Amino acid sequence: GLAGVAGNRMTVAGSSGNWELVNSIFQNVLLAQGLLSIVLLSASLVVVSTVDLQHQLGFTQISASDTSAILVLLLCYMIAGFYMGLFRAAYRASELEARGVMAINFWKLTDFVVALTVICLHGRALFLAEAILGVALLWALLLYVDVRRRCPQVEFGLARASWAQSNTIFTAGPP
Repeated sequence: GLAGVAGNRMTVAGSSGNWELVNSIFQNVLLAQGLLSIVLLSASLVVVSTVDLQHQLGFTQISASDTSAILVLLLCYMIAGFYMGLFRAAYRASELEARGVMAINFWKLTDFVVALTVICLHGRALFLAEAILGVALLWALLLYVDVRRRCPQVEFGLARASWAQSNTIFTAGPP
């Protein structure tokens, strides 16, 4: 929800030339997603180290350690997706929506091809989780570099983050 709210608000602000607001929104969501990522990752590490997930989930073909690792890797995959959604918002605000859509679609296509290849080669579930996370991290890095290059008005950092802006984003984002 946060990247969606950011995309809409950044697009409106960017279309009127208000790059100060675009960057305030972008940096607030960047900060919020960073904090949310830390909380989610920390909570998942506590859960996988204290709960017998293999037994709780009824997995019989995957070891307990692989079950825990897979769940943490998939959470990291989800977090990488959060950031790519925010990068797409930067493209959209910079009137490069088609480039953002194309990049996300290529990520999904690459993700599918890698997953299909691992499955067809009878790869283990843990390797599948590692492979799709690797693809997501690679695409997140590529999008980061491309946004920095193609969207010079969008500023990475936290200098424009503010509690007031965060409050309006959190009010609209999660629902």
